[in-house]
Amino acid sequence: MKNYVGLLTNVEIRDSLARFTLETESGTIKCVIGNFFVSMKFLMLHNNKYLISVKGSFDPSDDENHLIVKDFKIISEDEFVRELDIRMQ
Repeated sequence: MKNYVGLLTNVEIRDSLARFTLETESGTIKCVIGNFFVSMKFLMLHNNKYLISVKGSFDPSDDENHLIVKDFKIISEDEFVRELDIRMQ
């Protein structure tokens, strides 16, 4: 699994999955988190505010080339994030 770091943008829930865009120095990566409970917490995060690190792999059968997130860390954590206790379970 490769590690990517970038700004969290465009968070949405579709089909019980959190989908978001990670704006990195080298470009934009579309990401998906399959855990429903983590997805609902992710939806509460503000766009363009949090720097996150994600680990995952791309699904070769996915036409949109989403990164399937296996683990993540919110680098620019604040009190709101600590209260939500957002982490992979």
